This record gives sequence, C-alpha cells and structure tokens, in this order.
Amino acid sequence: IQDSAVIQGWLRRLLAPTALLLLFLVGGGLAYRRANQQQASSDAEIRQLTAWQQAMLDGADYSIISTDVNGTIVSFNKAAQRLLGYRPAELVGRHTPEIFHDPKEVLERAAELSNTPGKTIAPGFEVFVAKARHGHIDEREWTYVGKDGSRVPVLLSVTAMTAPDGDVIGFLGIADDLSEQKAIRANLRDSEARYKTLFEHAGDAIFLIRDGRFVDCNPATLSLFACTREQIIGKTPDAFSPPTQPDRQASADKAREKLDAAVGGKPQFFEWRHRRLDGSTFDVEVTLNAVEIADQPHIQATVRDIGERKRNETELAQSRQALIERNNNLRLLNQLSQRLHGTLALEGILRETVVALEHRPHVAIYLLDEGKNELQLADNHGFDATLARLAARVPLRGSLSEQAFVKGELHATPDVTKDEHI
Repeated sequence: IQDSAVIQGWLRRLLAPTALLLLFLVGGGLAYRRANQQQASSDAEIRQLTAWQQAMLDGADYSIISTDVNGTIVSFNKAAQRLLGYRPAELVGRHTPEIFHDPKEVLERAAELSNTPGKTIAPGFEVFVAKARHGHIDEREWTYVGKDGSRVPVLLSVTAMTAPDGDVIGFLGIADDLSEQKAIRANLRDSEARYKTLFEHAGDAIFLIRDGRFVDCNPATLSLFACTREQIIGKTPDAFSPPTQPDRQASADKAREKLDAAVGGKPQFFEWRHRRLDGSTFDVEVTLNAVEIADQPHIQATVRDIGERKRNETELAQSRQALIERNNNLRLLNQLSQRLHGTLALEGILRETVVALEHRPHVAIYLLDEGKNELQLADNHGFDATLARLAARVPLRGSLSEQAFVKGELHATPDVTKDEHI
C-alpha cells in the first residue's frame, strides 16, 4: 500500500510538467510552421518587388549603377551594359566603377579634392563619392572607357543611398551620354575654323561698291549669288535682298544706312539676308570698309555665307534645351531613387512614382497580368473617370507595348493613338 501511494504521488508530480511539455512542443511546432509559411510569402513578395524595381532601372535611358558602401558594384542596368559593353556578371560583386573610368581623370580629381587643407583623397573609388558621403549630389563630367577601349563622355550624378537611420549603405551613379552634344559643339568649332580659312584665302564673296552700286566682284560672288557678272554689276545691294530684313527694316533703307556709315569712316560688320535671282534667300555676314581705288572712294564688301553656322547654332540651341530636359529627368530619377529606396510595398512604389511624375499632364502605370496577355492600370494621374475606365485593361498583343516588352527596350511614340489598343 505504501508503494502504491508513492507511485501515485510520483505520477501526480510528473503529470503537470509532462502536459506542459507536450503543450510547448505542439505550440512550438505550429509556430514554426506558421513562421515558415510567412517567410516563404515574404520572400516571394520581395522577389516580385525586386523584379519590379529592376524593370524600372532597365527601362531607363540612362546608365544606372549602384555600389555598396565600399564601392563594389551591386547592380548594372541595361543602358550601362550598352554604353560600356560589359555584362553584369563581369562586374557585379567583383569590381568598383574605377574599372571603366579614365585613370588620368581619377588622378586629377583626387588631387583636386586633396587641395582642401587637412584632407587627402587617394586615387580610387573615393574620388567619385567623397561629396556624396556628406549628403551632397556630385554632378560632373567624366570619361567612361568601354570594354573595347572606346571613350564616352558622360555627365555623372552620384548620390548616397541611406538606411532609415541615416547610415550610408551604398551609392547610386546615373550617367547621361554626352557624345551627341560634344559632337555638335565640335562640328560648330570646325565650321568656324573653315569659315576663317576660306575668308583668308579670298573664298568669300567680295564686292566693290561705288556710289551705292556694285562695280566689281570676285568669282566666289557669282557662285554664291548664282548669277553672271553682267547680272550683278551696276545693281544696288537691295536688288539682291528681300524687301525687308529679319528685323523688319526695309532692305533699301538699311543698306543705305550701312553704306553711309562705312563711307564716313566707320567699318561695318553685320548679318544680312540676301536673295538670289531665283527667289531663294540665304543669310550672310557682311563687312564694309572704305577704300580708295584710282583716287575714287569705294566700299569693299566682304560677304560670308553663314547658313551652315546658323543651322549648327539652331541645332546646338535645341541640343542645349534637350540637355536641360535630360538633366531635369536625371535629377528626377535621383529623387525617385531616393524615395523608392527601402520601399517594399507595391502600392508605395506606384504612388511614389506617380507623385514624382505629377508635373506631367497625364501619367499611367500598368502592370502585366500573370498570363502576360494584357496590361492592367495600377495607378494614374490626370485621367478622368471615363478615360480611367476605358484604359483600365489594355490587350498586349499587337501593340507598341508588346514590342517594348518582347525586345526589352524603351519605346516612345509621339502619338499613342497609333497604338491600336490605346
């Protein structure tokens, strides 16, 4: 009996701990299973959002490269691949951006940064991010050296990527190819040099004017004005000019004013619009100087065709405007990248993107459905209710959007109505 009582007491003492242990094991198993499910769901969401962010980077027309805080390349978008000729696998996790920079420029920039008293910057990755580490955007021209040795001038903007606590966790470099702008400037400089050489070798049209009429001219004049000597000698300057000049002043009055000033001993240099006998017009630079020939006062007029220069100036002005717009887009990308950094929620990414583009009259962001058959409107700005309803789903097949998706390239059209689905 005593043994039985001991056993019963021993069982009672073990029962509660055993039950608690079983409850802990069952609860722990369920918690572990739930945690695994949540982790799998979170991983899938992160992969989807990472793919979305990478698609945005690859769709940009700028070279976009990100690094970790030590300079090792972390991402390398498609525009960068086209510009430099490297595959991501050749650079990501293996090199810093120094590999495709001109070593001479890196040395010069290091020396420039080290001019500050008490500050020494060694040639290397730090020259690109020294300002960005302190919260500044470093924007300057560099020369990229491609894998094949080709040299490309770029405008590079470098910013620091920060964690929510403010710590720098990496850097973002966005580069714009300046090759076209540099070529236009070079062409303009070459054109000006050619004009100077032609002038020095009497390649320009040269007139002799007496009493307000042409009395002699050189062969270049006949070529420029597309006429014979007989057709030009004895005529006045306004006879080969339109009724009015670009400033709306009558050609006859303005020509008389310029000739009188030159006769009075004041050399004249001005732009003029001439007209050939066939009615075509062309712009020139005119130099008037008073000279004496056989004791008779004459005016020597040197006329230089500036049509090509005018066209180059117009192209350069347009190029400058385009560069300003591209720089604005570059800054927008910087701001958008900063705002999107660390954002994992798809709704947050869409909203931040639309907000950043609100200066545009109409903005629409579409997402490809799982079947890859149509685009679904995810967010928009500037759409009224009717347009948003009509454009809510856009079939992909046969559209410009399908071409962009299949080729993996940025497509633009001045008129979306040419896309049948839009």
